[in-house]
Amino acid sequence: MELKNARGNEYRMIIIAGEEYKQIDVAKYINKYRNVADWIPTPIILGESLSLSEEEIGELYSSNIKISLEEEKEYDSKLPNISELITPIEFNKIIKEKNTFSIEKLLNGLEYWDSKIESKHTISKLNVSI
Repeated sequence: MELKNARGNEYRMIIIAGEEYKQIDVAKYINKYRNVADWIPTPIILGESLSLSEEEIGELYSSNIKISLEEEKEYDSKLPNISELITPIEFNKIIKEKNTFSIEKLLNGLEYWDSKIESKHTISKLNVSI
């Protein structure tokens, strides 16, 4: 009986996404396109179609070139706990405060600068004096 089942399996059709294919045709296709079609995604669920479209699979493989090793390590890193992050409102408040400091710092001592002096000339003089 086991031999009969094994022999019968040699002629059984392969069903992919509801379409039937002869085993010999599948083997010829895989052999012909060995460089791009010799992988099998796991887990394999009997009767199910691939979880990704051909375009998505192409995009996935092309990302191997686009994503650096450092970026890949960053993607694998652990994300912080959401409770440890600041809220968007707090973030905006910090940015506004930072921008205020920059403006105040730029205006500090403004009365000591002569706006008529060319900055390029002044910088050259300062470099020589140092």
